[in-house]
Amino acid sequence: MSAKMALFSYVPYLNRDSDTCGRILDLNDELLEKIKYEQSKAAHTRANGCAWAIDGDQLVAVLFIKDAQKLVNDMKIWSENQPQTFFRVIIGQSGDKYAVVIVPDLDMSLTRFRLSHQTITGNELELGDKDVSVIFTAVGFLSKPGAPMYAKMKDRIGKEIKIAFLDVEAEQFESSLMEQAIPLGTLKIEDTSYNGGYFSYYCNS
Repeated sequence: MSAKMALFSYVPYLNRDSDTCGRILDLNDELLEKIKYEQSKAAHTRANGCAWAIDGDQLVAVLFIKDAQKLVNDMKIWSENQPQTFFRVIIGQSGDKYAVVIVPDLDMSLTRFRLSHQTITGNELELGDKDVSVIFTAVGFLSKPGAPMYAKMKDRIGKEIKIAFLDVEAEQFESSLMEQAIPLGTLKIEDTSYNGGYFSYYCNS
């Protein structure tokens, strides 16, 4: 039986020190339990709402979320200020609900993990027959039944979309939505074949 191991991709507010950088963990490692506990206290990564806008000729999804500026800063730090390279978006509809989910690019995560592992240990990463899980937390929005704005906007969705955040505690009517929104960047859309399970799968992986 192959060993069950884990490596880290994007986890909001994770202390990215030598405990997690370039290190492969056994799934029973106490560090995993520690991180689960720390994440339970962190700002929630499920948005309360999603507004759609047009900025120039580009479609924008603005997610309403707690501590928006803190979250965007963290995502940019993790992605080395290249969110368009290290993150992807999944958008899709199931019945009368839709989801907008931001996930790390796992190929890029593994590539960077290999480099970190080699830098720290001096050895190339050898996975062999290990059964490896990638630990990450998604950031996104799952709508309630009935989403009239999404129905109007979905035909505009192409191969990429601009993602921005607005703090749920912001004074939302002092200025226009886009003036208050905190941009993350323009991200590629990974897959639009949402089947109702993507959001929970990515949030719990």
